Amino acid sequence: MRKFIIVGAALFAAAPALAQPPAYDDDYEVRDERPLDARDVGRIANAMERMVGAILDLPVGGIAAAVDPLGRGGVRPGDTMRDLAERDDPYAERRIRAGIRGTARGVGAMSDSLARMAPVLRRSIDEMRRSFEDAIDEAEYGDPY
Repeated sequence: MRKFIIVGAALFAAAPALAQPPAYDDDYEVRDERPLDARDVGRIANAMERMVGAILDLPVGGIAAAVDPLGRGGVRPGDTMRDLAERDDPYAERRIRAGIRGTARGVGAMSDSLARMAPVLRRSIDEMRRSFEDAIDEAEYGDPY
């Protein structure tokens, strides 16, 4: 439980940076984007692994000392997230990285499937849009037929 408090405190400290509202562009237009290829997915997975490494290197001993000055949680002053994770599971980092790679493979397969489905989805969406426009026109101006 204390580990969750420590992690929560670390995330709370990062909250201002994460709380920025998304930028919306009213003029955004859907473009024909190429699907993610294996290189893209690999680059994303590598970036995620580097981010996980940075999080695991995050020193949390000082935060733990501030939250629990008596040290009842067993967190030492120089401990990092990696130290805490590997106390319960010596293979924690290996499992996390394997999960990232597995997810990347799934994203690659999903991207390929979506690329094959895109023309059908586009036609369906265009037809739905036309149906909506016809329904709105009918509601505003009456039955055109």
